[in-house]
Amino acid sequence: MKHIVLFLVLCTTTLNTIAQDTSKMKATAQKLLDATMKEDYATLLKYTYPKAVVLGGGMAKMTATIKTGMKQMKESNVSFHSVKLHEPGKIYKAGKELHCVIPQTTVMKVTGGYLTAETPLLCISSDGGKNWTYISAGNMDKEKIKLLFPNFNHALKLQNTSKPVFQTEAP
Repeated sequence: MKHIVLFLVLCTTTLNTIAQDTSKMKATAQKLLDATMKEDYATLLKYTYPKAVVLGGGMAKMTATIKTGMKQMKESNVSFHSVKLHEPGKIYKAGKELHCVIPQTTVMKVTGGYLTAETPLLCISSDGGKNWTYISAGNMDKEKIKLLFPNFNHALKLQNTSKPVFQTEAP
């Protein structure tokens, strides 16, 4: 009987730890998305996977690149309407990192309507799930995955970004 109780306590503790990991993961992912919508580049880059920032030329260059992209979007009458996070998937061990995907639905306002697409947001923790950083992983090719994540666990399947769907009314 003692062994059964001990087993149940260990299972419950493990499940609670995993639930806390995904809860914090989703909460900080929401901070990243909110920062994107508000054009708060410092916060956006704070939650961006650090190796991606380095490969992008560092904080200053990445900030300039993002600002340019946002300006071009505005000039083309394109803006973020909404971004919705779905439930995180399974957490995978990848070398010294933890990886997980949160599917997200992005709705962009465009001339005459809205474009909706599904994109995987790759979540990365290098401290056992205490802190998380992110990178959009839709359409990421094998070379980029290998460059960014040499120990990537290929049991984690990254879906391509879906083909955008146009609607005249906001979804």
